Amino acid sequence: MYGPKKMNTAANLFGAILLGMTGYVALVVHRVIEFEKGNSLPIYWPYVAAVCFALLGWHSLGRNAGFGGVRSLSAGLRAMILGMMASSIMFGLIFIGAQLVAGFYINPTNTVFDWFRVSFEYFVDTFNLHVWAILLIGALISGRLTGLANYRWR
Repeated sequence: MYGPKKMNTAANLFGAILLGMTGYVALVVHRVIEFEKGNSLPIYWPYVAAVCFALLGWHSLGRNAGFGGVRSLSAGLRAMILGMMASSIMFGLIFIGAQLVAGFYINPTNTVFDWFRVSFEYFVDTFNLHVWAILLIGALISGRLTGLANYRWR
């Protein structure tokens, strides 16, 4: 009660901001690369990724931050993979929701299968050297700095 106060909010905040920026930058780079190839991705996908990465940075990375060592680095990598999967699933949900509003689907079972298909296709579509290099480096930096923030304000 009278000992040092633990301030997990600093680690949560660092994790959310840093991982959110990592997801945003990686998917903006992905969007630019796909545009140069002739494909067009929706403009809102980097924002969806930033929100998903920030929420997972707050919840996953901020709560298991470690103290700046190997545990922090592995927590950053884990949060990066979870964020990439969550952003693909949320993007698929938004895409299928827009198709539903437009009246594209009549059979509800096709909606669920197409949601999984679209989410998987966008997840596989991100397997690009530049995108995953940004995600990997950003996740390691996010994990390390979140761990140091957790050590500093524990």
